[in-house]
Amino acid sequence: MNSGSIGYRLALRGILVLGSLSLVGCTVTSSGPAAGALDEFTLSAMDPDNLGVVDCLLPGQIRRLGARIVTVGPRRLRRTLASVCEIQGGEYVAFDRANFDTALAFWRPLAEDGDAKAQTFVGEIHERGLGREPDYTEAARWYRMAADQGFERAQLRLGRLYEEGRGVPRDLRAALELYRRSTGQRLVPAESLEQARAQLAEIRRARDLKEQELQRTRAQKRQVEARLRQTLAQARSRPASTPPTRPAAPQPAQTTPPAQTTQPVQTTQPPEDVERSLRELSNELIVLTDQEENQQVAEASLSGLASIAASGW
Repeated sequence: MNSGSIGYRLALRGILVLGSLSLVGCTVTSSGPAAGALDEFTLSAMDPDNLGVVDCLLPGQIRRLGARIVTVGPRRLRRTLASVCEIQGGEYVAFDRANFDTALAFWRPLAEDGDAKAQTFVGEIHERGLGREPDYTEAARWYRMAADQGFERAQLRLGRLYEEGRGVPRDLRAALELYRRSTGQRLVPAESLEQARAQLAEIRRARDLKEQELQRTRAQKRQVEARLRQTLAQARSRPASTPPTRPAAPQPAQTTPPAQTTQPVQTTQPPEDVERSLRELSNELIVLTDQEENQQVAEASLSGLASIAASGW
């Protein structure tokens, strides 16, 4: 059995999966390497079928002061791969399967501490309902907190609520301002039909360009995912090392030299270039995922601007 298979099975034994809640986590009982670092064990145990990028809530680092005093630092939110999050004892919420209470319990403490991204996700939890009736008023309240901090995704979501009149009075001007802040696109009341058409054409061009960027990013992301899976497969397929043997006793001199045999060099670790590739590809996948999400927000906000401009607001 190779080292990758052993590491992977050991990792699975240390993970507590709460399937009904789609929440993954486990308890840290020793200090070990800093959470978030892709150490040898993490690299060997990564699951090629679980490479989605998630917001992972990692356990606090254990610090020792002297022989008896042990403290645990605050939990930390890190953007990483789902497989890495599980291996390192973190937890995350799978939105497509999580229920309301689980998702809210994960994000609300961070939102109450002022994290704009967490505030936006709390707003989305209330807007979607996740197994119960949506609460658009509460969603708007959380979106507004994050939007005031300049978080584009919250500005988009709050703008949609104003455009559709859900949880807030319908107000196209408020929606327009939020879309404009989210995209940086300028839109002013047109003084003529020609000016209105020109503005609409400009917004649609910007939207189409953003859509093209989004498609390119998605294609790059698929390529990186494929390369990452291939590199993981190469790392796992390397043979495990054999224990060293005692040197053989001296043999009598021979007139005919023995046949020379070459033994393949074996190692317990993936080569440095493979480890480096795993780290680089993992980081690249996270960057592309963030870029994809930002482009989705920009494209959706431009679509909102185009919709309001076309209505002759």
